Amino acid sequence: MIGSDSDESYLFQEPYEWRFSSSYGSHPFSFDAFTISVNNEHIVLLSQKPVNSLVDKADDILRTVTDYKFILVLLFLKNISDTWKEDFEEKKKLMKYLDEKEAEKEAENEVYHTFNLKREPLWDEITKDIKKLPENPSNALIKIAELNPELKGVIDKFSFLGFTTQEHREKLRQLVELFNQYNFSNKYVSSDVIGDAYKHILYKFAPTQAKQGEVYTPREAIQLLVEILDPKPGQSVYDPACGSGGMLIVSYKYVKEKYGNGKAEKLLLYGQGYNSDIYGLCKLNLIAHGITDAFMEFGDSLLLYPRFAEGGKLKQFNLVII
Repeated sequence: MIGSDSDESYLFQEPYEWRFSSSYGSHPFSFDAFTISVNNEHIVLLSQKPVNSLVDKADDILRTVTDYKFILVLLFLKNISDTWKEDFEEKKKLMKYLDEKEAEKEAENEVYHTFNLKREPLWDEITKDIKKLPENPSNALIKIAELNPELKGVIDKFSFLGFTTQEHREKLRQLVELFNQYNFSNKYVSSDVIGDAYKHILYKFAPTQAKQGEVYTPREAIQLLVEILDPKPGQSVYDPACGSGGMLIVSYKYVKEKYGNGKAEKLLLYGQGYNSDIYGLCKLNLIAHGITDAFMEFGDSLLLYPRFAEGGKLKQFNLVII
């Protein structure tokens, strides 16, 4: 609350809504961004509206030449690159006792970052030469997967080398310019906003993908199932056909909202998927929502490859949701 002795006050409602309250009632109004002050630094945070608008524009650009998965991969790449760069600069400022090169080397240490990156695969580096756009993003995804084993077989399976024609290259250039409009560091865009942008684009394409055999459970049905099961901190939740990860993500958010962020981190999430592309997007979707410690496996859980076993038997879970 921003204090006031009068009958009127402004209440900040997370994530991104101002609500004007008075004796006449409470009235919300939305906006594209807002400014907060942290340690005397003014930070402009993006709301959901412009981020969803951006991925919609990206869809308009790519619609005729390739599929939506590349939008999510680019968003992931921009997010982790901007976040790494922001963390690097902040750590470097704190190391005034070191000379420039030593400070930079120390600030690159993976202990300070969610993902281990080097400068070569960062967004600014791979997009500065337009002529090398198809090759550079693909090489960057491979490099990032090598540096981060948890991303091996996830992001390196997506390649932009198929962008071979002049039309493809022009579309890719337009996408780069589009994503360059915003800093997608976690300092400026919360994981909730990034995660909801993933959900926005996944569900936008759900009807089309369903015709190709990819099934997306309606979000209302997922929410209802999770509320009925009522997962609690410390419990294990397993989705043997996890798709894009919706069940696991809603379970996590349910516990987070009911018990708090610290308690949500104690929820044990397990998932298995058999479609390699969707499995990769599932892991990216989980990461986009701030979930980096889920236990995920690839393979058909209903036929020959149940991945979670203990002592020759299927592992037991508190909750199984499918």
